[in-house]
Amino acid sequence: TGQISQPFSVIKLSQFYGIELDDFAHEVAILSLWLAEHQMNVEFKVEFGEALPSLPLKPSEGIISGNSLRIDWEKLCSRECSEIFVLGNPPYIGAKNLEANHKEDMGHVFPKLKGSGLLDYVCCWFYKASKFMRQEGVSVKVAFVSTSSITQGEQVAVLWPEVLKDGIEIFFAVRAFNWSNNAKDNAGVHCVIVGLSNTQCSKTIFQDHYAKSVGSISPYLADGSYCIVKKRSKPLSDLPKMAIGNKPIDGGNYLFDEAEKDELLKKEPQV
Repeated sequence: TGQISQPFSVIKLSQFYGIELDDFAHEVAILSLWLAEHQMNVEFKVEFGEALPSLPLKPSEGIISGNSLRIDWEKLCSRECSEIFVLGNPPYIGAKNLEANHKEDMGHVFPKLKGSGLLDYVCCWFYKASKFMRQEGVSVKVAFVSTSSITQGEQVAVLWPEVLKDGIEIFFAVRAFNWSNNAKDNAGVHCVIVGLSNTQCSKTIFQDHYAKSVGSISPYLADGSYCIVKKRSKPLSDLPKMAIGNKPIDGGNYLFDEAEKDELLKKEPQV
């Protein structure tokens, strides 16, 4: 019998791609990959008795510095594979807190999308990911940590019809949870994690340390079919038209404390 060659891991750093805006974080990402490769080589050698050497260090040309919303992902990531996994933790910036550079990025990603001004910044990554997923012959799975508001209210009707089409589905979801870190005076943010797939697969919803297998996951991260509630200007029944609902937008001029309320009622008892 011939001698059986020693097994080696087929996972290489050249299979990892990344885009990081901050120069320092870009360098840290490359260093982290080198460290992870070495750690896994050690584990591999313990298990199989042989491993490829970590030195000399190999350049990570797939990890680049730049704005991922301005870079064509298809030109960065190699297509010589049958599976691609995309993951990330985009910035948590709500639609009302966007600065000028964020709005420019939004305009670049959504040049013609009606209602895009309602969307949180993170929506750009979901939209770009869905475009990247529309390729034949390659199984692509995507997962992002996101602000929970993209699965609630007005944003759902604007974003998800553009994402969940051409066979793309939500295959797992972690419902809203409080995200915070060890930074000083950091503000807690309610987040969700949403996974997308362009191939049929099992679907799971996670909440409060429990997992539930479901048939489909809606854009509201509920167990159910693809159903979106859209805004409308006319009531369903014979009722007066509602302009904007019960949101106070008068600058607080009609909000009274207890003393102000009593004073108003003395002057205007018919109120």
